[in-house]
Amino acid sequence: MTSEVIFFDVNGEEITTVDVAVADDPQSRYNGLSNVSELQSGEGMLFLYQEEDYRSFVMRDMEFDLDIIFADREGAITEIHEAVEPAEGQTDRTLTEYEGLAQAVVEVPAGFCVQHGIEPDGYIEVLLYD
Repeated sequence: MTSEVIFFDVNGEEITTVDVAVADDPQSRYNGLSNVSELQSGEGMLFLYQEEDYRSFVMRDMEFDLDIIFADREGAITEIHEAVEPAEGQTDRTLTEYEGLAQAVVEVPAGFCVQHGIEPDGYIEVLLYD
């Protein structure tokens, strides 16, 4: 399934839109962007959950840095993390955990949030397509 995520600032002004692949089941959420070599500008991955909860993400088998954006059930951005590619030979147990309250999590290329002025005061809207 593909989708779009629209980012808004605190005043409700649209900032930008990203085309995303959707991870909405346990296996696709576990795999995430692992073993993907790069994301193009305007691309990302959306992790959807049935309910809001505290989520934890790691950079398992990642080959590039990411911005990880956590949004609650209302779409309000609760956390933004600048996640770095793990060091060579790092194991799952030693990976940095990036946490936040979320019902949706968006991963985009590193620097995306700074480039577009996306901050925890803003929010997202998800448009799902079949």
